[in-house]
Amino acid sequence: MGVGGDGSTGHFWRSGKLLKMQVDALLPCRCVKCNEPAEVPMKGRTYYWHPPGWYLLILLGVLIYAIVALCVRKKAVVAAGLCSRHRAARSRNILIAWLSFLGAIALFIWGRHIEYSALIGLGLILFSLILGVGFTRILAPTHMDGEVLTFTGCGEAFLRELPSV
Repeated sequence: MGVGGDGSTGHFWRSGKLLKMQVDALLPCRCVKCNEPAEVPMKGRTYYWHPPGWYLLILLGVLIYAIVALCVRKKAVVAAGLCSRHRAARSRNILIAWLSFLGAIALFIWGRHIEYSALIGLGLILFSLILGVGFTRILAPTHMDGEVLTFTGCGEAFLRELPSV
């Protein structure tokens, strides 16, 4: 694609609902969720990926899986933009996740006199994990090799503007 008037460089395209891009490509300064102008500066975030088959090692032990995953994972830094509305929603979700987690810890420490405090605390931890992992990600890698990165998480409005391959 070359250098775009929006500061984008390199080659990126859509494949269905997936964003595909060369490792050294820079995305346009647009929100990857709604295609509105992104707030600048766009922060580069590090994404990691490994083939899903390695998850089977969890059956042998989480520590074994963690060590192998650290050795075989691929890494890429991508600056994906968010508009002010989506950035605020992401910040709000991060805050709620942290407050839920801290609330759970407080229940475990000081909630002995509250009926079902441990169960409520476990529920809050589960809620904070789901919110923190599922609703604060900007992009999620689905494949990485030495040349092409593949991500999910882009909105249809953003993807519609990209060439389809």
